[in-house]
Amino acid sequence: MQKQDNFSRTLEYVLATPKTKRQVEQYLRRKQIDPDEAEDIIKRLVDLNYINDAVYAELFTQSKSTKMGKRVIKSKLFMRGVSSELIEQEVSKIEDQTELCKYTAEKYMRNKTRDIKTLNKLFGHLLNKGFGSEEIQEVMKEYRGQ
Repeated sequence: MQKQDNFSRTLEYVLATPKTKRQVEQYLRRKQIDPDEAEDIIKRLVDLNYINDAVYAELFTQSKSTKMGKRVIKSKLFMRGVSSELIEQEVSKIEDQTELCKYTAEKYMRNKTRDIKTLNKLFGHLLNKGFGSEEIQEVMKEYRGQ
């Protein structure tokens, strides 16, 4: 009966929000589930298609590409255990993010002066949001008046 309870709890965990294989492994480790049983649970969830890293990466990338830059998306997917190949495959589908970078800069610069200190902070802010240097340079030209 205990094995079924562990599977049921894990299934509830996975159904709450999509999870990667690594996230489920970490969950089972935290719950101190026997490694052999954990492996069986994961295999069963993969077979039932409740765990699918490719689908997870696609959904995550689609939802986050309107809010953050490619670098941050890559980093977050990597931390969640998605393979580098899947990450590159999904991130390569993201269109040019220059407009999002401009919007993020405009939002940051509201009610701020355009002095050099603020512009340096803007540059750092855009880097932290995961935008590439080409996109940031394009946006910074506008703020520096070039």
